[in-house]
Amino acid sequence: MEFLTEVVWNDETRYVFLYSLFGYLWMNAFIIGVTQFIISASCALWYFSSTSDTAGSGSLIRGLYWVFRYHLGSIAMGAFLIALVQFIRIIFEYYKSQLDKAKENKVVKILLCLTSYLLDCLERFIKFISKNAYIQIAITGKNFCSSAWNAFCLILKNAMRFGMANSIGLIFSILGVLFIAGANAIVVYSMLHYVD
Repeated sequence: MEFLTEVVWNDETRYVFLYSLFGYLWMNAFIIGVTQFIISASCALWYFSSTSDTAGSGSLIRGLYWVFRYHLGSIAMGAFLIALVQFIRIIFEYYKSQLDKAKENKVVKILLCLTSYLLDCLERFIKFISKNAYIQIAITGKNFCSSAWNAFCLILKNAMRFGMANSIGLIFSILGVLFIAGANAIVVYSMLHYVD
């Protein structure tokens, strides 16, 4: 197979690659943050205006307007934190894969696994706090930092309720996946055996 060009890896191309990688991670987290905020704003608009049959009409468009008019910086801040943690984790995993000789040492192997686990926990925590901060931003209209702090305090005060709600939500998600897969299997089985 013949290639059109070959990349020469020097310091400049490495920096451009890392810059592009961080930009991709930030843009990905930003798009996810925008969608999470729009969903949060739509739910908040529906909840706080549920007095009539037309409650919540046009709430997606209003949520999109709120993002680009008022809260673009807050969403970008949350996305930056997520992208930064993901970037650090990717760099760590790259250097972890380069340490073939050090993996023979049990202490280094344990430390590498522990660090990888802690970075994964940090990423999940930042994503969770950012998602709840977007919900607080949609409800209160405050900036990212104060909304993240309010969300964190609210979660700590109601840890048992959040744990129970997440557990029930996980159970329903698993049951939904099993039901959809089972229903599709029954339909396909019926079509293969009974339809001529």
